[in-house]
Amino acid sequence: GRLLFANLKKSIAYTLAHWTPEVFPVLMWGFGGVVQPMGSMLALCVDLLTELVPATSFVYEDAESLIMKQPPRNPKTDKLTSFNLLFYSFFQSGVIIFCGCLFYYFRAFQHYGISPLQVMNNNNKFFPAESDDRVIISSHDGREYDSSEQKEILQSIFSGWYLMIVIGQVSHLFQCRTSYLSIFEHGVFRNKVSNFGAVLAVCLACFVVYCPGIRDVVSARNPVSLEILYASLLVSGAMWAYGEGRKYIIRTYPDSPITKVLAW
Repeated sequence: GRLLFANLKKSIAYTLAHWTPEVFPVLMWGFGGVVQPMGSMLALCVDLLTELVPATSFVYEDAESLIMKQPPRNPKTDKLTSFNLLFYSFFQSGVIIFCGCLFYYFRAFQHYGISPLQVMNNNNKFFPAESDDRVIISSHDGREYDSSEQKEILQSIFSGWYLMIVIGQVSHLFQCRTSYLSIFEHGVFRNKVSNFGAVLAVCLACFVVYCPGIRDVVSARNPVSLEILYASLLVSGAMWAYGEGRKYIIRTYPDSPITKVLAW
């Protein structure tokens, strides 16, 4: 019973994290007028395609070594979706992934000579252009991008944001497999289904983005490869560092006020 309850919480904590980099872009676009970071079809690909196997792989997760030292669950107070779990998913791990997406977002626009100021002051006039004759001028070299070129750039931004969610969630998958024990002590590759799910998620994401025909349906184009590499290293390193640091605090200072916020 304790193992089942713990693994369900881990699966929920993992799955909810991708909502932050999915919802915030809509708010940014709808209320701030910035360039839309990701299309609706790619958001569905996250929810209904790349997340399925990793989220269900927690069923096969072994118990953490200290699980039997925990007191029995109180059905009146111990819930699957506590405030701490939601706070962790939306405002800790979710924000880390969101920041990785933002890093790619601005770096990719800079690759095309579009400054962050132009992106933030877009007011839904460009990317895509309001009309065929509306062009945007690069702040770097003065190049003009017509409506068709703006569409290509926008779809490459969509692809990069989508890939960053998937890559961030792959790193998060390993960190979510333990709630207080270091993943290195528990065994990084111990859960073979999680290993398969991580590889499958990346492969499916690349298939969606790069496969002719499919990427036309989801409005995707080749992302800026070098910026994807930089952003992937950044978000993966941040996720592992934060995850291990959070669990270290929980193990070392179990009665600390910080632990009461970080532990779920």
